[in-house]
Amino acid sequence: MYNQSLNIKDVHREGILISRFWERFSELIRMPFESEKEGSFIGVDLNPDVIKLLGINTSLQPHLIQHFGIAPTPPRAMVKDEIKDMPALADALKKLVDEAGIKNANLAIAIPRSVTISKTITVNKNLNKREMESRVWVEAGRYFPNLVEEIYLDFIPMQESTQDPTQLEVMLIATRKEKIHPYLELAKLAD
Repeated sequence: MYNQSLNIKDVHREGILISRFWERFSELIRMPFESEKEGSFIGVDLNPDVIKLLGINTSLQPHLIQHFGIAPTPPRAMVKDEIKDMPALADALKKLVDEAGIKNANLAIAIPRSVTISKTITVNKNLNKREMESRVWVEAGRYFPNLVEEIYLDFIPMQESTQDPTQLEVMLIATRKEKIHPYLELAKLAD
């Protein structure tokens, strides 16, 4: 849960982190659609009580929220953070997307914080994207020994290190593949 007493600087930093995470996560979980509409994203947040949907057009500056929807989660379709009734949840999600009038879009699904691990590391700020990714995987091997083949891993470059200006803080985000597969299956079932 978010701390209610965040100051403006914290809110701005949190917004940047969410924006960066959204960009990277949407690339990771990008679903193939027959005719993708570039610049349109659907963000879906599932929990035992409600399904939330947010459609954003990122091809416009500033980004434009084009769709918003909220619907109750079918009874017993989710227990805590686990999907229990995939067909009922997929039907509810499909109905919500249809009611919002969304035809084609890229998809980003929020996953529960309880199934993710995040860790901030520092890397040389002069690394290019490929070198940084390689370094991130080396660090992941240190933090998640014997699990590297079983996880999805992403990273978000954040800011220059306050301790060493030659270093860049990078947030690692990892989750077990088995925890993501039900969400991918749900997206396919909901079309």
